[in-house]
Amino acid sequence: MQRSEQRLDQIILSSASARWQKTAMLIVRSLDRMKDEGTMTDFETIAARIEALVRSGRLEAAGNPAKWRHSEVRLASTGSD
Repeated sequence: MQRSEQRLDQIILSSASARWQKTAMLIVRSLDRMKDEGTMTDFETIAARIEALVRSGRLEAAGNPAKWRHSEVRLASTGSD
């Protein structure tokens, strides 16, 4: 994994919630953090990284994270709500 992908994953995971939240909101929060750091990317890149984090088990998904406008994610190490 490239360093930029690792950093993006860190931003996504640090923006994620222990409770379910819409993936679109997570993307917006991640973009805001990247803007503050001066390292911008796009929605599709962040959505792809969220999907990869779900596949790797680091995030849980309710719905299909590829359809990020309609799914929800949360940190994987939490209990059920």
